[in-house]
Amino acid sequence: MTTALGGGLPLSVVVCTYTAQRHDVFTTALHAVRAQLDAAVGDELVVIVDHNEDLLQQVTVEFPDARVLANTGPQGLSGARNTGVAAAHGDVVVFLDDDAVPRAGWLEGLRADFRRDAVSVVGGGVVPAWEGGHAPHWFPEEFGWIVGCDYRGMPADGGEMRNPIGANMAVRASAFGVVDGFDTSAGRVGSLPVGCEETDFCIRLRQAEPASVVVRRSSAAVDHRVPRKRQTVSYLFSRCWHEGRSKGLLSARVGSQDGLSSERSYVVKAVGGGVLRHLSALARGEIAGPARAGLLAAGTVVTAAGYASTRRTTPAPSATTTATTTTTAGFRPLRMIEVDLHGDGFILEEGDARVRLLVTADDRPIDLVDVPEHALDRPRPTHVHAAEVRNWLQQDGADRLVRPDHRIPPPSASGIPGTVAVSVVVPTAGRGEQLVRCVGSLLAQRFGDIEVIVVDNNPTPGHVAGLLTDQLARDSRLRLVHEPDGGSSGARNRGIREARADVIAATDDDVIAHPAWVGTLLGVFTDPEVDAVTGLVLADGLRVPAQETFEQYGGFSKGLDPRRFTRDSHREENPLHPYSAGKFGSGNNVAYRRSAVLAAGGYDPLLGPGSVVRAGQDLDLFLALLFAGCTLVYEPAAMVFHEHRDSTEQLHRQVHNYGRGLAAVIAKHVSASPERALGVLVRMPRAARYLLSPSSEKNAGRGADYPRTLSWAEYRGLAEGVPAYVRGRLDVAARTTGALHDVPVVTLEVPEPRAVPSEPVRTVVLPEVTQPSGGAS
Repeated sequence: MTTALGGGLPLSVVVCTYTAQRHDVFTTALHAVRAQLDAAVGDELVVIVDHNEDLLQQVTVEFPDARVLANTGPQGLSGARNTGVAAAHGDVVVFLDDDAVPRAGWLEGLRADFRRDAVSVVGGGVVPAWEGGHAPHWFPEEFGWIVGCDYRGMPADGGEMRNPIGANMAVRASAFGVVDGFDTSAGRVGSLPVGCEETDFCIRLRQAEPASVVVRRSSAAVDHRVPRKRQTVSYLFSRCWHEGRSKGLLSARVGSQDGLSSERSYVVKAVGGGVLRHLSALARGEIAGPARAGLLAAGTVVTAAGYASTRRTTPAPSATTTATTTTTAGFRPLRMIEVDLHGDGFILEEGDARVRLLVTADDRPIDLVDVPEHALDRPRPTHVHAAEVRNWLQQDGADRLVRPDHRIPPPSASGIPGTVAVSVVVPTAGRGEQLVRCVGSLLAQRFGDIEVIVVDNNPTPGHVAGLLTDQLARDSRLRLVHEPDGGSSGARNRGIREARADVIAATDDDVIAHPAWVGTLLGVFTDPEVDAVTGLVLADGLRVPAQETFEQYGGFSKGLDPRRFTRDSHREENPLHPYSAGKFGSGNNVAYRRSAVLAAGGYDPLLGPGSVVRAGQDLDLFLALLFAGCTLVYEPAAMVFHEHRDSTEQLHRQVHNYGRGLAAVIAKHVSASPERALGVLVRMPRAARYLLSPSSEKNAGRGADYPRTLSWAEYRGLAEGVPAYVRGRLDVAARTTGALHDVPVVTLEVPEPRAVPSEPVRTVVLPEVTQPSGGAS
């Protein structure tokens, strides 16, 4: 203990501790504090032990010259600090974490600023002491607060700030007479990574005394230990999540204007500048730069998600909470039927509890309408005429009945020997009856100049071949190739390599294609400016509650209006364009020119089912097409019908993977160029609102029974996507196996449309599929 350092304000140094696991650094810190106390002015050391009787006795014996007291308040850091404030005798109370070791000159550096009467709080420097000697290469320094340390973007030494970092701060004792200590509903309890108690205190102090000054004194520094367990990506996202929740609860107490005053500037300047800076590090040879950029962006989104979670009344489940079963109360199965307005109508069957009609005219979707209850009350079976369906549409005000007919030119066969007009690629691991139905619907297409390439992605060959034995024997247009590597993306890329047509369509093995699907897709390509086409994906029925929940989540349908996309289109109506997930269509109903998909690089093997990320391959390809200068058209007349997951567990896994895929795709494009990184950055506030706001386009249609666990599954996926993608990028085999490369560029022209004999329009009742018995047509 030093003496006679020239006088000054007496300081009470309060160190709160709760566990013997930090005892080595804790004792080092206390010895460092004792060496800087000035006995001449009345400095003192106060140790508060948080509800740990054994530790209390041990510290009392080891440090007899300190005042060692038990926390008399609620368990947690805030309660312990309040106990220390009540026991302190000094004019200034200095708070030091039990894993932070003061540097030389620390205490006098803090004391000096309190010679100014306006100063109420001083925040000292907090330097990370990384176990292992240095920070992980992927850790962005803008996230120093995650480990309780200084971070890039803080005010300069001597500058004013909203609040200090709690590991090293000093508060004038009189301030505790203005506000009632630290809020015990905030702050860390044990190892739970929450906080904001010092932020809450400083905001309330400034609200009560606006003239109070909070100063940063980085030269009064401590070394804050960062153990290895806090040097993980999972801890980073956990800390981000809890920080967001803490900020949300703080804003509810003190108001969002004060509660988020520093965060708004931090996101724009520190996060935005940091993303660009870390991306530019790649040019200097730092391969971890894009990973830092991606984690910085993803962590910010997770923090926003944590904040938004407090805006709702239902508490968040833990990460280990198992999926709860979707409510079955009041659920009635729904059958989907296509009805042509120029046809004979449809039959209400005995078991129809609900019926949804896809109303079409000449194979174009007009509207979706649920059969009214009064019609469902009729004796069964009963015939409903198309004229009655038209009346229902008119009663609902369906304006598509009077819209102009945007008819697609009919396609024609390739006319080039050895080629076909369209190659259809279906990746599969062998879903049994679903695959057989899917292939049957493709071979039953009215436009017959096609080949169907089923890519067996099952590591064990033979299973898929067994399922398709009959179809392979009957129809020479069906081919089977085995691609066990690269997941679904590798399988799709293999299909592209095998394709003989210039136009390549892709769908999934749990889809039934409308009989006019291929012809409609090919007709759109008669416009030479079109490079890719997506179409309408509807549920083939809702047989269980989980399938209806997926429709509440958003389903696959993108509406009944055609749309045309380029990289720069739609920005006025959709500020998130082109990064808005799902606006372009779905990967289970897509077609593209061979030249376009080659220019885009094909499907990324790090994305999609069977990959390290598990999803995101379709959005990534759509973005790659747009950034390559391609034009993408959404044509709802190109229709397929999807069999949704039929269990809650499968649905949660699907949505969780969608979150992973979205985050990974955004991280990939953030790391692609500073231009894209800036584009993502400026859209981030809107993206957070779109993702999290209950009134957003994404969430507004969800009913009161929409399971909260499904939202949390998606949020957890968002948190996991970036680190999963980073791991994949570091694995050479993962990022190259199944990639699309060394594919010869074959440019075949789509012939001009020619007149073809029209076929009678059929009414299709799903999921039944008529399969031809003959060979290729």
